[in-house]
Amino acid sequence: MNRTSIALAAGLCAFAVPAAASAASLTVIVEGVARPGGAIRLALAASEAAYADRAPSFRTLAAPAVAPATRIEISDLPPGRYAFRVFHDANGNGRLDTGAMGRPTEGWSASNGAAGAFGPGPWSRAAFEVRPGAQAVTVRLR
Repeated sequence: MNRTSIALAAGLCAFAVPAAASAASLTVIVEGVARPGGAIRLALAASEAAYADRAPSFRTLAAPAVAPATRIEISDLPPGRYAFRVFHDANGNGRLDTGAMGRPTEGWSASNGAAGAFGPGPWSRAAFEVRPGAQAVTVRLR
């Protein structure tokens, strides 16, 4: 290997290390899972528009529902501001079921426990900062 190749390889490694070091991982612990079965579904938003369903979610995940709490691991996450909505899809139909007047019949929550009159609270209350490294947040289903 010549000196140019060694210098190029060393330079590339120098750029690769900070990128890996800045990656984040987030563990979401969903408490209040009434019964096992179905899935806990989470929509992670990186913008107010995505949180309000006016743009695609940054990432959507599902994990088998485990009572009384289910953990969802999100890796390779760029640091930044995020919010999420989560619900227990107890019957496995892929959506949050509602009853009279649109009230949810399955457990649901949002990051920071943000809640409005008929669903998740605003982005301003739900958003939180994800920093490099590992962190965990806990929410309780309603």
